[in-house]
Amino acid sequence: MSVIIAIDGPAGSGKSSVSKEAARRLGCGYLDTGAAYRSLAWDCLDQGLALDQSDSINAVAKSHEQLRPLNPDEQRHVVRGVDVTDAIRGEEVSSTVSAVAAHQEVRETLNEDFAASLSLLRIQESSSKTRHHHRGGS
Repeated sequence: MSVIIAIDGPAGSGKSSVSKEAARRLGCGYLDTGAAYRSLAWDCLDQGLALDQSDSINAVAKSHEQLRPLNPDEQRHVVRGVDVTDAIRGEEVSSTVSAVAAHQEVRETLNEDFAASLSLLRIQESSSKTRHHHRGGS
């Protein structure tokens, strides 16, 4: 059985710190959805898009090339081959990410991506348990 733990709260409340530590202690994956929205905001800004244009932003979200790390200790975020780990925590992205997340279609697109990432993680975990179980039974 798979378990998903979601932690929500206001900006700066320690969600990431608590989530990473929980993932470490439980030995499970960590999906930083906030970083995904920030990476998308960075991508839109980098392309010079108007953040009030839902169709344009959702088109970027659907074609968004972002590596989403699932290891809580290896959180490097890459968009279109560019390491944006530091940039997505900067003032420009921080001040615009809510405008990107305000679009319902964008949230739906990212949620589909999150579900796909979690499905992949479940497959990997299942494969790892099968290999571990097989080794233990030999």
